[in-house]
Amino acid sequence: MLKCKIKLKNSLSVILSVLIVISAALCVPVTASAATYDSDPNDFKYSYNYGSTLANIYGYTGNSEYVKIPSKINGYTITGINTQAFKNNKKLKGIIIPDTVTYVEDSLFSGCISLTDVDLGKGITVITNGMFYNCKNLESLTIPEQIERFYDRYSYTGNSSDKPFEGCVNLKNIYFKAKDISLVRYLSLPSLTNIVIGSTVESLPDRAFSGYKYLENVTFENGLLVLPNECFKNCTGLKSITLPDSMMSVGKSAFENCYNIKSVTFSENLNTIADSAFKGCSSIENLSFNKNLREIGNNAFEECSSVKNVTFNDLLNTIGESAFANCSSVEKVDLPESVSSVGKDAFEGCKAIKNITLSSKLNYVNDGVFSGCSSLESVDLPDNISEIGANSFADCTNLKNIRFGKNLIHIDSYAFSGCSSLKSIEFPAGLQYIWSKAFIDCTNLSSVKLNSGLKQISDYAFYNCLNLKKVRIPSSDTYLCDYSLGYYGKNDNNYKIPDFIIVGDINSCAQRYANNNGFKFEKYKVNLSTPQITSLKNTTGGVKLQWNKVNGAYGYRLYYRPASGGWKRFKDTTATSFTDSSVVPNKTETYTIRCLDKDGNTISGFNSNGWSIKYVPVAPTISKLENTSSGIKLTWNKIAGVYGYRLYYKTSSGGWKRFKDTTATSFTDSGVSPNRTETYTIRCIDKNGNTVSGFYSKGWSKKYTPVAPTISKLDNTSGGIKLSWNKVTGAYGYRLYRKTSSGWKRIKDTTATTYTDSAVKSGRTET
Repeated sequence: MLKCKIKLKNSLSVILSVLIVISAALCVPVTASAATYDSDPNDFKYSYNYGSTLANIYGYTGNSEYVKIPSKINGYTITGINTQAFKNNKKLKGIIIPDTVTYVEDSLFSGCISLTDVDLGKGITVITNGMFYNCKNLESLTIPEQIERFYDRYSYTGNSSDKPFEGCVNLKNIYFKAKDISLVRYLSLPSLTNIVIGSTVESLPDRAFSGYKYLENVTFENGLLVLPNECFKNCTGLKSITLPDSMMSVGKSAFENCYNIKSVTFSENLNTIADSAFKGCSSIENLSFNKNLREIGNNAFEECSSVKNVTFNDLLNTIGESAFANCSSVEKVDLPESVSSVGKDAFEGCKAIKNITLSSKLNYVNDGVFSGCSSLESVDLPDNISEIGANSFADCTNLKNIRFGKNLIHIDSYAFSGCSSLKSIEFPAGLQYIWSKAFIDCTNLSSVKLNSGLKQISDYAFYNCLNLKKVRIPSSDTYLCDYSLGYYGKNDNNYKIPDFIIVGDINSCAQRYANNNGFKFEKYKVNLSTPQITSLKNTTGGVKLQWNKVNGAYGYRLYYRPASGGWKRFKDTTATSFTDSSVVPNKTETYTIRCLDKDGNTISGFNSNGWSIKYVPVAPTISKLENTSSGIKLTWNKIAGVYGYRLYYKTSSGGWKRFKDTTATSFTDSGVSPNRTETYTIRCIDKNGNTVSGFYSKGWSKKYTPVAPTISKLDNTSGGIKLSWNKVTGAYGYRLYRKTSSGWKRIKDTTATTYTDSAVKSGRTET
């Protein structure tokens, strides 16, 4: 019998493509044996229906290890293969199915224990029940594009032999190219080591490869948009993941408990990382998010205990609850300005965090966000934050410094409980409520500055703050709840802190709390340090005062000494400088200053001698010289306290000559001559015409160039066309021109500002 022997070409290249892609990921070479495939039509039994040109293979009688099924036998096109053809063929190692085959029965290669190479062709659309059952030597397989589904799980009888890959104990490599592999999660592929998800795969089902503990490598070709829920959950053999740039979202628990993954490369277009996506991936060392990521879900990276560095992108908006909880190696959290929401317990238990930077868009620090961050040393809260949630910084035992934003209103229960390194706190002006046990067990806290707008301190707020011996309660506080201040204890055994003192106003809530609890009460007396005027300077605006900032002062009150003696109040301000424009030239002014609280009460002493300066107006500055039709226009700055200004021009002999007094801040000099440079200076005068300032000795110069005259009117008259134009200062006269076909023609010189041209013709336009 003559047998046709064919060298492996396209069929082997398909199989090799899996190995090449996988080997590229593993950086190992792949070689293939040059197997020879037998396609002798006489080795195949087939059946057909009378009148049909289509046939099914139902038997193979040859002895070859490598078989290529012919697409035609004796003129019949092979479109189907029955189970009996190859089932339990223990010798078969390789099979190539022609593209004409569109139907194969269940268990087609069941028991083919030597089978290693398979080319399914382009016609088969179903991986049937038990198709590769017990193919113990099958290591690699390509699932081609046209496969529409795996076995019918709804007709599954419960027999293990019904599953397509049951018993394929060495099937390690699969190249998925099928668009729809939604039933892949029902397959039994426990030995899988390497997977390639082809660019043609449109979707994966939830839990597709969940629990595949031997899976080491997953390669994504660009194409897949969504990684579904629990897709690789508990795949403990995975060591690295690179997500394709096509991927826009990673589903819930997609890589949860993949505790050997050390590195993750996120896709360029990734938008969402869903809840618990990488939870428990305890070997990941660094996280650098792509520029388009918008949302990190709840528990997304919880217990990723080896992560040291997290680089957030500039478009990130939301970080979910417990997103980075117990990431115990993270040292720094630097949130971009785009972040507007951080969920509860987001960074809870991140024991190595030393520094945090919060987005100014945040208006709420959520419950437990940084609880248990025991290395955190300082917190600078943005001004937009109005509320600090329950337990938000609880047990941050190394926290020494807190700066609260100016818009803070609420501090919730247990917010700073157990912050045993805190020594002093100053609350912002807008704070209204300190809730139950907010600062309980802050054992080293010794200084608390409460703000004047505070309304309530709830029960046990400062309990067990053993070093807090004295607290001033503002008059605005109308509720001091049980054990809020001055107590310590444990297990409902409450004791008073020895020598604890309450400071406040008479007949206030503070005094009632002191009396009801037997604490010493002191009347509040404000006595901030006296502010000092550090500079008095003559300026164009008047006398400029500057003084030092006094801690605790809301603002400052300025006084001047009138002629009658004593002090007269003239300005309240929160700034540390002010310019007094109500000054008189050559008069000595004396000032003093004191501190104010928010209600306008003075809360400091003042320097009774004051600080003095003689107001001497500074020399005015000519800011602009410009040629106009009327002459040279001068413009200068206004000087505080003066009546007017005296203008001078420089004579040919080199001295200055006074030519104009004015109360304005501009003047046009019409006494100018064409092409002559004029030089000016200016000084201040009082109401009596006395000069009260210096002047700039060099002056400001300008060459007078007359501006072009403008013809303002053209009238038809009985004598011809009458022209009228503006007078130009300094000009002797004017030369008139008429436009001809060859250009401009001079027609008249005159010292007047009108002229009638009689050399005109009716109906002709003259220019």
